[in-house]
Amino acid sequence: MDAKTRKQIQEKLKQRMLQLPPIFNEFLQANSKKLSLASRYEYAKDFHLFTDYLRKTQKQEINDQLIIQLEKQVYLNFLSEVYLHTRAFHTAAAQETQQQFKNGYYGISRKQYALNHFLRFLYEKGLVEKEISLLGDSLPETTSAAPRYIDASLLSDFDSLFVPEKGFNSPREALFEEKNRARNLAIVAVLLYCGLKIHEVVELKWKNIDMKKQILVVDRKANRLERVPIPNEALPILADYANQHKNGASGESYVFRSSHDEQISPRTIRQILDRITVYKNVSPELCRKTFRYYTELYLGDKDAVNYLCGNRYVRPHSFEEIYEKMCDFSYR
Repeated sequence: MDAKTRKQIQEKLKQRMLQLPPIFNEFLQANSKKLSLASRYEYAKDFHLFTDYLRKTQKQEINDQLIIQLEKQVYLNFLSEVYLHTRAFHTAAAQETQQQFKNGYYGISRKQYALNHFLRFLYEKGLVEKEISLLGDSLPETTSAAPRYIDASLLSDFDSLFVPEKGFNSPREALFEEKNRARNLAIVAVLLYCGLKIHEVVELKWKNIDMKKQILVVDRKANRLERVPIPNEALPILADYANQHKNGASGESYVFRSSHDEQISPRTIRQILDRITVYKNVSPELCRKTFRYYTELYLGDKDAVNYLCGNRYVRPHSFEEIYEKMCDFSYR
């Protein structure tokens, strides 16, 4: 957002806030650091629309006391009217306003989300005794932030990452897991111990792996680190996979292949990570965040982590020093 646009939105937000009851202004000010300027402006528009609705339906002054005492049905009635009379929501008009949400907020509208966020604010401030949620009783009224990393304690038993605690549902499922275990664990090891991006894993070839020197060679931008240490903890996992699959493969062959013996795809890698049993919604991005988080704790130098991950870095670093330290890196 350029300076001119930002100034315009700031002015519009200020004008909107002057027309809102104080409780809405208090909410927007309290969330000024959590919400962007654009989000606060959109929230203010939603609150303005809701206030206009209250002026039409309530036969008393619209003040903070009235808003705090509103029942859930008032919010639902407002949302229903919005869906039925707002052109943008004609396709959603038949959907229930209490629909269930999965994997975060997919919402019918931003208005529902904004009001939920406001209701949580009232509850946290102690202004209402019982929390009101417009997204169902079993789900939070606002989306939770994406997890930054996986708890290292969940990775202590690497061999059982794909084994359900209650066992497999069928012998066929167990056989499939056993058949692909070495490859799947090697993929997870490269992501969690070497911090590679998903496309770097897909493009990895046998010639890029030096087991003796414990180094992976990846193709990165100019002036970025192209050598990645393989920690001692991950080496047996990669070595086990190499012993099973490298025979007869040339250096130009891709390391990770699909069940059809073709170069593995990013989609297949994501499907593999979905089968991890100790943590839900594991993704290549979450693995890289986990690697960055724990290597920063381990090395004590964020710039060195950027250097190691192939990102921009400020100071010069010694690969030999980082290599020696990273060989002992461990999640255990």
